Amino acid sequence: MGKKMKKGIMDDKDFCLSVIENAFDGIVVLEGSKCIYANKRFFEILGYEEDGNIINKPLKVLVYPEDKNIIKQFLRKKRDARAKPSTDEIRFKHQDGSIVNTEVTTTKIQHEDEILSVLKIRDLSSQNNKDGSIRERLEDLEIKCYRLNEMNNSLNALIKQKENEKKDFEGTVLTNIKELVMPYLTELQKTGLNPRQQVFVDIIQTNLNNIITPFVQRITSKYMNLTPTEIKIATFIKEGKTAKAIAKILNVSESAVNLHRQHVRDKLGLSKKKIGLRTYLLSMT
Repeated sequence: MGKKMKKGIMDDKDFCLSVIENAFDGIVVLEGSKCIYANKRFFEILGYEEDGNIINKPLKVLVYPEDKNIIKQFLRKKRDARAKPSTDEIRFKHQDGSIVNTEVTTTKIQHEDEILSVLKIRDLSSQNNKDGSIRERLEDLEIKCYRLNEMNNSLNALIKQKENEKKDFEGTVLTNIKELVMPYLTELQKTGLNPRQQVFVDIIQTNLNNIITPFVQRITSKYMNLTPTEIKIATFIKEGKTAKAIAKILNVSESAVNLHRQHVRDKLGLSKKKIGLRTYLLSMT
């Protein structure tokens, strides 16, 4: 049923003519060198009305002078209906005088006792315009991507700079409080404060601890297995205090401080490395 239906369609001359008339490419039929048929797409490509005095005239009158020889070669070589199609680029003259770049494929067909030339003409100008438009868009996108990349790099550099400034500021505050304030508070607590004075000292110490917590938070978040005592000792070591000074502050023996120090090194994975504990702790700030 399907085969019969297809054969019926192809036998319908009106249908076949409609297909040719609405083809994407221009189609021209030549008898010798004379144009005996052209579809409406061909007229559109060259800017002519469909009755634009083309029929029954030699096609070469529409061809750019330097390309007329190509048409002649087509017509001379293709006298055999069994010959393979030939394709070349030919320039035509638009009605407004401009040049239309086309790709022409010529085929020979036999009609009754005549061998006719059928030319399929594809407009390359519109294709080139499309390609040019695509290239322009791609170039525009490349420029935008480059600018976005530059902005992203600048933003990342600015963020990094701000992070470094924040770390430097935190480090300065932490060092100043630990070295210039905390030792005096420790000594003050040894002077026999009355209960009211002790409350005030405790409040000051609590608020100062809240200020210096960034380093403590970083070390505890990265190394959750450190004990509170080990965190305290790690903090003091980072500040540059000796084992003797730490022992005095915590009211423990110096050997106990050294033992905790070794535990910290082990838990931080430094037991088999030559890097100093204080150097490593400073790198975390």
